[in-house]
Amino acid sequence: MTLADLQQQVAEQQKTLVEKDSELNIVQQELDQQKEENSRAPTTTMKNLVERLKHQLALKEKQHKVSTGNWVCTLCIVEGEGVGWVVRATLTPP
Repeated sequence: MTLADLQQQVAEQQKTLVEKDSELNIVQQELDQQKEENSRAPTTTMKNLVERLKHQLALKEKQHKVSTGNWVCTLCIVEGEGVGWVVRATLTPP
């Protein structure tokens, strides 16, 4: 092998190394983006908690209507950006 052959091999390996480094950076960016999206998405646990709270509130609403017969309870569940689920309950007189 001549010096020119060795230099060509080194150049090819450097080119391959640069390409692999670029691919690695792209994959790392995709991973970081997915982690960010996952941190903002509501978890299954949170969804189950919201469902349980809705059920409990519906039960309390029925109990309250039986005892008072007048007040109306409204449940509003909103998926907020970056904060998961927001639950709002309001009681309104007739």
